[in-house]
Amino acid sequence: MGECRYCAEHWGHSHPSVMPCDLSNDKAYTWNYKDVPPHDFVMELKPAPRFNLSAYEKKECFYPTGINVEERLTEHQTLYGTKAPESWWGWKLFRMKYKS
Repeated sequence: MGECRYCAEHWGHSHPSVMPCDLSNDKAYTWNYKDVPPHDFVMELKPAPRFNLSAYEKKECFYPTGINVEERLTEHQTLYGTKAPESWWGWKLFRMKYKS
């Protein structure tokens, strides 16, 4: 759920056709701008999600939303009037939820 300054980021990144990726293999940098890696970190481009869901769950969130697949699917239907395609990155994330 994007709020305040995160609203625009959430809007742009929540569309079911988005195909996110990341460059860092460090679990410390998964949320906000905390623990940003140094400018000379070794980059490793991979499709997201790289880690299981627990790596992205942070206590800083006021409302723990978006951590279950039903909420995400409802968001897609409500905001975009569509269902998540088979290629949606969230299917992988939620399958990884209970893996270590």
